[in-house]
Amino acid sequence: MRRYLFLTSLLWLFFLIFPASAQEDLAGKILVFIEETAHISVQDNGKWIRPGDDAAFVLVPDTGYTVASVRYSGDYLLNAGEGTVSLTLLDVAYPSRVVIETEKINEAEAAKLRNFRTILYDPNDGTSAPFEETYGILIHPRPNTHSGADIHRDGYTLTGWNTAPDGTGEGVGLGSRVTVPREGLCLYGQWAEWSDARYFAWEPVEDGAEITGYTGAEKKLVIPAALGGTPVVSIAAKAFRGCEAEQIVFPLSLKRIADGAFSASSLRKITLFDAIEQISDAAFQGCAQLKTLRVNAATDPYGYQYRRESVFADKADLILTAPGRKKMLFYGGCNVWYNLIGSEAARRFPDYQVVNMGLNGTVNSLLQMEILAQLAQPGDILFHAPEISSPQQLLLDTSMDAGDDMLWAGLEYNYDLFTYVDIRTVPGVLDSWRHYLRLKKPGGSYADSYRDASGNAYLDETGSIPLIRTQGKTRLEDTVTLDPGIFSDGLKNLSAAYAPFIQKGVPVFVSWACLDTDALTEEEKARIPEMNRRFHEAVQDMDGPVMISDLQDYLYTSRDFYDTHYHLLTPQAYHNTEQWIKDIERQLQNPPLEK
Repeated sequence: MRRYLFLTSLLWLFFLIFPASAQEDLAGKILVFIEETAHISVQDNGKWIRPGDDAAFVLVPDTGYTVASVRYSGDYLLNAGEGTVSLTLLDVAYPSRVVIETEKINEAEAAKLRNFRTILYDPNDGTSAPFEETYGILIHPRPNTHSGADIHRDGYTLTGWNTAPDGTGEGVGLGSRVTVPREGLCLYGQWAEWSDARYFAWEPVEDGAEITGYTGAEKKLVIPAALGGTPVVSIAAKAFRGCEAEQIVFPLSLKRIADGAFSASSLRKITLFDAIEQISDAAFQGCAQLKTLRVNAATDPYGYQYRRESVFADKADLILTAPGRKKMLFYGGCNVWYNLIGSEAARRFPDYQVVNMGLNGTVNSLLQMEILAQLAQPGDILFHAPEISSPQQLLLDTSMDAGDDMLWAGLEYNYDLFTYVDIRTVPGVLDSWRHYLRLKKPGGSYADSYRDASGNAYLDETGSIPLIRTQGKTRLEDTVTLDPGIFSDGLKNLSAAYAPFIQKGVPVFVSWACLDTDALTEEEKARIPEMNRRFHEAVQDMDGPVMISDLQDYLYTSRDFYDTHYHLLTPQAYHNTEQWIKDIERQLQNPPLEK
């Protein structure tokens, strides 16, 4: 069934209805109006706009109806919401006739509408016309944005997207994830104008131009993608030594940054693309203020083909898609990832959104905790059960290295998460990232997801492992040690990592990871009471966190484990979860006096 809506400029009403003062205020504007017809109504109808502005309307179809199509000579954005349809006419220059076709829908079609989101990309002076992309949100509720690889603007570098043309709205990196409302989202390209070519000295190299020097004094430096018509592919050692720029935007063409290229510079933030091939911490040696690394995606992701830790961005999305709701954030190594039965915790704590942020205990934990601290909101709870044999989990080791390939496998699905990290606190970031970029292979997709060997999804709705584990392995390869000496100097890094949560009004509950007593020597078994006491003392010395558990409640034997000393069999994981829940319930019922 077709229904016709008419867009009209009722200028004759202008003179009849409005007094002279109002006519003066509305001078030069046109009235955009949609005629209401059967099966659909219009909220806030009748808008006075200047020619060239957008005109947005909220259409309310009758139950069982939707807008099937729109015939309009210009560009428009049409998206279904909860019982409404958003229609935005773009760059309305003069009154036009709009024909909207409506049709009845069934529940299957309605479900389809609910499971997809549309983004309109406005290149914002870029070479292409605005275009739409529609994303399924059943697997990834926050879609990855368009990379902008085919969008160009002479003399500029595309640095990201923003919900406002002038960059004052919500920003998102190229290829990073964004929350899209039901009515859809419009993102505008953000451009950085290249710095004047006369400030750069350069030499030809085999594959392009190499910058060898810089004489400018800009605070924001945007390195051109080409000099003398030759693509910039390399930056030589000492080329920007002592540079006064506080921000640098690197071009997509850049492949190599030599060690020492930016030594002793004033940099605070760098923006670059993951197509770069050679980069290291040594390239920015002595840049004491360099805090923020912003990465735009230009290559296909590899993580879902590589490691299960690639789900890190998916776990973070569980937080980002539950705004306004209190969350209980469970964090630790794989002992939390595997051994928290998230559905049971969610049942026992109905007032909280339970999120299992556990990840591999051997990857950098400081970086994860800095991200978590930014995502947490007042009223949330952080539950941390660090693996006592993991220097990364206890933040005794805060450096990144080649072992963090597993963590980058998740970060590349939402590079914007990395902007929450102060890279001054995490040594080895760029060396580690370079290692992962060299590891990557082509063929991945943002639409993929990580699945186990049987093809089953690796996360449930809380971020926990849904894999049923009832058959243990005869031999466990990893090792476990108990060394009270780790507490000799306290846990200063861990205390500092907890501080942002406490300052936000997020209580921090500290607990124990499971411990395989069969993996310990007799001497180490005898240390169990001392380990418990010293961990309690270390947490008590911190400002804010509370130790809520005792080690003797988390002791197991090798027959309780699946394939490592931290992956419990499913029945034992239920037992472990129940003990964690009891500890949390006791703490919530009897909070301690302030220290």
